[in-house]
Amino acid sequence: MALLVGDNGKVFSGNTEVADITSWTFETSVGGFSFSTSHTKGYTRRILGNKSGRGKFTFRVDTNEPPWEVLYEGCQTTLKLKLDSTRYYSVPAVIETLKFEVDTSGGKPIVGEATFVTDRAWTEPS
Repeated sequence: MALLVGDNGKVFSGNTEVADITSWTFETSVGGFSFSTSHTKGYTRRILGNKSGRGKFTFRVDTNEPPWEVLYEGCQTTLKLKLDSTRYYSVPAVIETLKFEVDTSGGKPIVGEATFVTDRAWTEPS
């Protein structure tokens, strides 16, 4: 059995690679509602609703390719969330938040985090 390893995981905004990615997550869900009537005989029925997704990615800031040139809160983009060199999710998304962390005590790299929500249908890896 061959296991996937995240070494080649990347995030692209359109055709531009986003910074130096250290991790990413993508969570999908389906909404809906539940109900019961006299016909369900005491059991709950469920009707599926709309699919949606959300996620985040963390990165190190590279001054040669600063992420704020391609990402900002409210930005609509298509994210390519790479699992490896050939498999990826293509996710139309809206960037919700950007967060930067600066450690002034020891010369550590500036790190950032972006959160996003889906904006239309996404493509699963193949």
